[in-house]
Amino acid sequence: MGALRAAAAITLFLLGSTIGLSAQGNLTWTPCVIPGLEGEVRCTKIPVPEVRGVDGGRRIEIHVAVARARNESGRRTDPLWMIAGGPGQAASGMGPFATTAFGRVREHRDIVLVDVRGTDRSAPLQCALYRTPAALLGETYPKAAVEFCRDSLAAHAVLTAYTTEQIVQDLEEVRRRLGGEKINLYGTSYGTRVALVYMRRFPGSIRAAILKSAAPAAMRAPTFYAPDGQVAMEKLFSDCRAEGACAAAFSDLPVQLNRLLDRAERGELRVGLDVLGGAPGDSVALTRDLIAPILLGALQSVHDAATLPALIAMAAGGQLRPLTGLIAQYRRGLNTMIATGMHLSVMCAEDTKLIDAAEAAREARGTFLGNARVRAQLGACASWPAAPLPADYASTVRSTVPTLFVSGDLDPNTPARWADSARAGFTRSWHVVLPGVAHSFSSAGTCGAEWMAAFLERATGQGLDLSCVAGIRRPPFSPPPGN
Repeated sequence: MGALRAAAAITLFLLGSTIGLSAQGNLTWTPCVIPGLEGEVRCTKIPVPEVRGVDGGRRIEIHVAVARARNESGRRTDPLWMIAGGPGQAASGMGPFATTAFGRVREHRDIVLVDVRGTDRSAPLQCALYRTPAALLGETYPKAAVEFCRDSLAAHAVLTAYTTEQIVQDLEEVRRRLGGEKINLYGTSYGTRVALVYMRRFPGSIRAAILKSAAPAAMRAPTFYAPDGQVAMEKLFSDCRAEGACAAAFSDLPVQLNRLLDRAERGELRVGLDVLGGAPGDSVALTRDLIAPILLGALQSVHDAATLPALIAMAAGGQLRPLTGLIAQYRRGLNTMIATGMHLSVMCAEDTKLIDAAEAAREARGTFLGNARVRAQLGACASWPAAPLPADYASTVRSTVPTLFVSGDLDPNTPARWADSARAGFTRSWHVVLPGVAHSFSSAGTCGAEWMAAFLERATGQGLDLSCVAGIRRPPFSPPPGN
């Protein structure tokens, strides 16, 4: 779900018929900066109860940014709301993608970015898991760091209040405060799960939806990361064999990957921490449980995946600096891009409760990932407070909302089969599978801009011009160093 690649004036600002006064009182809008968004952008914060149904409890603020439609005279009354993934990512980090993928939509519709509770500007549950060079190369969920995160955040926040169900209640409260018009939704990865639950709870609030990299509750992440990641890795092998330069340089890539992971399992891959700013002479072993999930993370982006053949071959031969750099880059990104407390509050209350450890072990057999991610998550959630699941949480969402599902055929986390699973409950849905696209949609944003805008304009997938899809390609693989 995720796979890993991103003021204040005091004047009242009335945003026309869609965003303006509400029955609950005026909102104060201020000019604000959302990186990647140009033109008129205004922000506000809307207070909601941290724990609903508790009188006198703490209230938290939900940050809302609105990028105004450029064509005021032709402005539609139904904005496009964007919900980020993670869980733990914030919509305010989606500015560049909003501009690329929804620039055409913004001609006539406001773009609304809501940071869901626990992320970035909405009562963030932020804490870094990897604070030292050794931690960067250590466990996925270091026990001491998880416990410090839990205890420090619990001093001011109710950790069990940060779940998908509560996020959806917030979104509906925000929608009502912004005027109560129907909205269009774009959700990515975990954001699709938020959208699905929103459709279940408030079906009359949504006009149409685009769900990219669908992550329905049936996924029980990360239960199926191992087999889905294996399919993506084998596609990488196949595409390397089909590309002359890659095939010539890395003719035995599957063998090299097995050699790398076997050496890691035997503890043969040691690196000095000085390469990451640690003390000279200190070293750690790169374990299989460290390396395999990082390779899975690299498969989420076709640009990172393009470096994998060279990186795997070099690491299998003992050249560990490029692999070490990738690991550090990936984990530093997690430190800054994911609100870890929110991530764990969602995952421990939801997916982890539904994991069947025996099933996960069976699914992991014969895969490069193995059971590493499942074991890591079960370990982290053992000490994290978890909210109870709603009775209907695991049931299929049933909806009549016109919904366009979008999947990448190289996605190692949320491949097309999960969109097909989610579609089972929809009476009006369409599914576009993009060739040469992984979990990140950035490589296809320009192509998608046209047909996503057309879908949102007509609220139907019938007759979409998808001709540009055939031209999407995986980028060329990186050559070996020195070539």
